[in-house]
Amino acid sequence: MLLFERLVLESLQKKARNIQRLSADINLNGKIIDNVLSKFQEINLIQKSKENISLNLTNLKDYLKGQNQESLKYELRELFTYIIDLYCAEGKSKFKLRKVYLTPGEEKILQSYWYTIEKFIKNIEQEKRNEAPLVNHKVVFWGEANYLDIINTANSKL
Repeated sequence: MLLFERLVLESLQKKARNIQRLSADINLNGKIIDNVLSKFQEINLIQKSKENISLNLTNLKDYLKGQNQESLKYELRELFTYIIDLYCAEGKSKFKLRKVYLTPGEEKILQSYWYTIEKFIKNIEQEKRNEAPLVNHKVVFWGEANYLDIINTANSKL
């Protein structure tokens, strides 16, 4: 799923909207939204009334089940490309990356921080702050990987 498709989908998941409200929620122009909606209409993912566009929830479940690992990887690559572009070009992203050696004790401390962050984010999600426009939401990510695993993955692509 492309970023613009994801935006339209997430906005319509919050509630049915007309084109103007959809545009205000996700800050995309009408032409882009129309293109996404046309694609969604072709696969019967949306329903249109005189006033609003809503998701066809039955078909949405099937559509989301059909999103395989490769499409998820593509979506994440696209998102991270835009975040890195922001970080490098404008300094608007608060993206941080460090390569450090951690002792077993430090790894346990880091794991407790990851747990705290995860719990914090889940609590915020449960508050269902859906009234705020989607464009005002933050994209938050965290995690780690062993450098050896990254090297092995890179080597396997050669």
